[in-house]
Amino acid sequence: MPKPAGAGSLPRYDRDFLLSPAKRNQVLDLWEVEQFGRDSFDDPDYLSIFGMKPSEWHARGVRLLGRTTLEAVGRGDIARRVQAAPDGASFGVLDPFAGSCNGLYWVLRHVPTATARGFELDPTVFALTSRNLALLDRPIERIEGNYREQFERHRFAAHHHLVVFLAPPWADALDATTGLDLGRTRPPIAEIVADMEPGLSCQSDPVRRGGA
Repeated sequence: MPKPAGAGSLPRYDRDFLLSPAKRNQVLDLWEVEQFGRDSFDDPDYLSIFGMKPSEWHARGVRLLGRTTLEAVGRGDIARRVQAAPDGASFGVLDPFAGSCNGLYWVLRHVPTATARGFELDPTVFALTSRNLALLDRPIERIEGNYREQFERHRFAAHHHLVVFLAPPWADALDATTGLDLGRTRPPIAEIVADMEPGLSCQSDPVRRGGA
């Protein structure tokens, strides 16, 4: 869908614009999501959410804020690691920064029998994601609050093999010159691992990515 008539000259729909005060906490129209795809990836259908292209998930009633539109999912080696587990193993998937839960959805594509649990601190994101998942009937348990405060109350049983999906906000971690520094996410990746490690079984398998 092209920009609406009379919209005038558009800013570039890139990461910086979607994280700006003007768009960060705004629900995006379909044309804006597609414009982000065009401007950033030369593909209006780039933003696949829950396995659907923008026109499909938007038609189902799914909506995203500017900042959750930026979620990019790395999922390349999850299947290989899951296949290494014993036959009949029980899996739990954990995301301390669940956002739209698109990351949990993609992990569940590889471990469909897993129990998925996502923590989300921001009440606006939590409410919008809960609404989206209810429309799509996705089996993901959502927990509102800081993972540090909620983790102990929502631990998996010790026999579970865990996939821990680390996706903190990028903050200053991505630099156009120096590249990605995971020590500068907010909070830093190492700090998140240190927070969670005492409560995780030795079978945990962290999968790292960065968020907006």
